[in-house]
Amino acid sequence: MRCPVVSVNLCVWNPDPRFFREAVQSVLSQTFGDWELVIVEDPSERTGRTIIADLLADDRIRYICNSKRTGLIAQR
Repeated sequence: MRCPVVSVNLCVWNPDPRFFREAVQSVLSQTFGDWELVIVEDPSERTGRTIIADLLADDRIRYICNSKRTGLIAQR
């Protein structure tokens, strides 16, 4: 298992298509390369997975979708 120097945790619920994609792309565009992005999503009407489906091919992104709403503290 890879152990990056930096882990970025992005907690998501009902993500806005524009801003969620921009947030993920912002992390992807960093010049420092030894990182992972851990996206933890609580279920809602909109799913973040479909918004960034093309970006999930990057192996530095870990995407977790909870089966029920847990709230921000539990997501972290």
